[in-house]
Amino acid sequence: MSKILLLIIILSSCTCYKLTGKQIVEKGYEVDGWDVLKKGECIANIREMEWELYEGKLVREITLTICDPQTRDKDVIEIIKFMHTKYPNYKIEVNRDNEFTRWLFNHK
Repeated sequence: MSKILLLIIILSSCTCYKLTGKQIVEKGYEVDGWDVLKKGECIANIREMEWELYEGKLVREITLTICDPQTRDKDVIEIIKFMHTKYPNYKIEVNRDNEFTRWLFNHK
């Protein structure tokens, strides 16, 4: 899967993967329908919210796709932290669309 950058992180309840309410306000994060916004700009789209059976347990999962091909990994981690704070019982998956991945690999 070298053509697709895929970040899958199963987060525990560790506070290092959560943002405080103050941090969320300062960074301007919010969910509007199927869009994740930062200061009013779309940074990711929620593609799916699903249930899955994993190791005998029902797990809820949210899959997001990054909106901007220039988004860096540190920004993706911040999105994951926000989504984990908002939906602590969900597995959060963030990926890049194929077009964005091609752009990243070919951008100089």
